Amino acid sequence: KSHVYSYHHKYIMSSETPTYSSQSNHTCVVLFYKYFLDEYSFLSSLISSSSSSCSPIIHMKEFLRTTCTKLQMKGRILLSVEGINGTISAKNQDIINSFIDQMKDYEIEISEEEKEEDSKRCLSSSSPSSCSLNIFQDIDWKFSNIKQDFTQECQEPFPDLKIVIAKEIVSTGNSVSVDDISQYGGKHITPKEFHHAIKEGWGIGDDNDEKEKHHKKSDKNRCNNDDYHVANKEINGSNNKKQKGKELVVIDVRNTFEYNIGHFLNPEAFEANNSKHVAMNPEMVTFSSFNDTFCVKNSNYLRDKKVLMYCTGGIRCEKASVMLRKQGIEDVYQLKGGIHKYLEEYPDGFFKGKNFVFDQRVALEPESSTMNDEKKSNKWIVGKCIECKEPYDEISGSRLCTVCRDLVLVCNRCRHEVREFHCNRHVMWKKCYFTFLEIFYEQELSDQLKELQSIYEKSTGQKNTRKTLSKQITKVKSRIDALKKSEVQVERDAPRRCRTCRETEPICDGLCWGFWKTSKPPHTSIEGENERQNSLSSIIPKLSIQLGSIVEPGHDWNEYRLGKKSSFKRGKVVDIKSWCSGGEKDDSISVVWEHDSFSEKGGDPLIYRWGVLDKTRKRRYDVQLAA
Repeated sequence: KSHVYSYHHKYIMSSETPTYSSQSNHTCVVLFYKYFLDEYSFLSSLISSSSSSCSPIIHMKEFLRTTCTKLQMKGRILLSVEGINGTISAKNQDIINSFIDQMKDYEIEISEEEKEEDSKRCLSSSSPSSCSLNIFQDIDWKFSNIKQDFTQECQEPFPDLKIVIAKEIVSTGNSVSVDDISQYGGKHITPKEFHHAIKEGWGIGDDNDEKEKHHKKSDKNRCNNDDYHVANKEINGSNNKKQKGKELVVIDVRNTFEYNIGHFLNPEAFEANNSKHVAMNPEMVTFSSFNDTFCVKNSNYLRDKKVLMYCTGGIRCEKASVMLRKQGIEDVYQLKGGIHKYLEEYPDGFFKGKNFVFDQRVALEPESSTMNDEKKSNKWIVGKCIECKEPYDEISGSRLCTVCRDLVLVCNRCRHEVREFHCNRHVMWKKCYFTFLEIFYEQELSDQLKELQSIYEKSTGQKNTRKTLSKQITKVKSRIDALKKSEVQVERDAPRRCRTCRETEPICDGLCWGFWKTSKPPHTSIEGENERQNSLSSIIPKLSIQLGSIVEPGHDWNEYRLGKKSSFKRGKVVDIKSWCSGGEKDDSISVVWEHDSFSEKGGDPLIYRWGVLDKTRKRRYDVQLAA
């Protein structure tokens, strides 16, 4: 049976709709997500009975793209049958409010025939013969402003708009379904409930309560006192003899690099270098490993504990709580709105350090209301350099573990003294695992090989670890063989290479991947506007390019980063933009490749360098005009 449905958007542009100047920078960011808990089975049935071009997910994507483009918004949105997850920026709050209004008004209208078959999924009736599904109602919205110094230096947090249809909005390898969230999800608690649960569970005095007068909590979001006391009794077990006296455990369900620069802790314990009252770090590189690397291994320890968990905005906790509860851990609570909402209410609370955000701003500090800048910067640097262990919390896309490419904290001094870095998980490989082998003599490589083989033999039952080691062993053997045959030579003074794209340091500074690639380029660091302009005037002008031009992989195409040339035939230029915010304008292009070139990307535009200046001030072109 085919389903009969249509899409409606009630929002009408009027004289009150915000107008937008193409010259102003983005000043506001909105984070949002929603799991389609009530709508999931209905959406699934529509999708299974629809052609791919008529899928409701495709319609949602086109609606989002049209709306965001009209409002000149940029950012990243993941869309799936299980929900939506996005972070987007705009030029002002009025535009964001307009976007939210249009989201709320988007609806799927179902015919009377469909209504009778699945009436429980119809959320509101618009006429006697149909009902509508307002799928984007009840989204969790979170807002932040972009500081003026950032807009002046780097312009905007996102280079463009990208909307992707995915299997999951938070990847678990399909191990957690939407139905699991409804059945096993933890209890959502407000920032106020979370704050007081930590205070009581960790036995922290009332001194911090003096800071609550500084909270910027609006009346609209203020927790009702009666509701709070009821909820707080439940969390702290005063109305349940079985729960009373349970030890509190706080778990950070973000990745390790996020945890390293900021997490919940007892300030007194931190100052005393006591790890007792500090949030647990599951030591994840990706969230999909949370169940196997943490939940299974710690289930016995956590089973009789009271668990509070948190993440950046709340979305990862929805699935993390399911994983814990499936292991038999019953007392699971999750922070509603995540760190973002907590810091709005408790800027001087128990979260210390920086909150990582997945855009050009990188990490945000709490807007402390009681500390001056000097005291704050000296006291709450919770991160440490992976090499020298000195306080340090500046994350950079150029500083990656050479084994797993996880972000690591490396101070500027150690950055120049150490060629390759190793995260805490791979620190034991520090003397034997290197990506770039050209600087080593044969005997040094033989020593590495011996150590790698020893680690391999001890890593029984660790499939992924053994696979990684096996590849490195083969690589080292090949290098030794090439040296013996004089096919290659040792280069003790070889330039440092980027771990991501493998280019030498004069060409790439390591900021060539993810949102890092829109960072300010080195040549713009020249002091003085006149000096910078004089420097740029001596550089060869960019080649001309136009919208609609047909391109193909060019001389500077890097297969490590962009994929094999043979996979890309011809593409069409659909936009001309700035690769480096704060640098030259119009030095990159968006290209949509023909379906036979990159069909798995579904025709989404990809960004390529078009005349970007490297550190040697040579222009780089990933693509060229097709012959």
